[in-house]
Amino acid sequence: MRKLGEAGEGDGAEFLALDIRMHELLMRSSGNELFSALADVVAVVISGRIHLGLMPAYPVPEALEAHEAVARAVAAGDAEAAEEAMARIVREVRGALDDDPAPDRPALRAQA
Repeated sequence: MRKLGEAGEGDGAEFLALDIRMHELLMRSSGNELFSALADVVAVVISGRIHLGLMPAYPVPEALEAHEAVARAVAAGDAEAAEEAMARIVREVRGALDDDPAPDRPALRAQA
């Protein structure tokens, strides 16, 4: 993911597929039936970010680092570090959705 993001492909199909796959693997292997059941919903949300033009071609470095930190923490069996890194991802997405929209796109919060 990092290579694609740093190459300006963060809004492309290959980056999207990797991002979805990472989240899907985490959710389905969590041992939590609810998380597992929500994997498809999360895939739709991630896809929607790209289709709505909310995913930058160059993802913020902090988001790429947070994804890698989740993977490292899971591989090391460090649940606390994985949770903290995933919280960073959620905060980044929330911040991206809260940013001022493009002039031709109404604010997402205003639609809710």
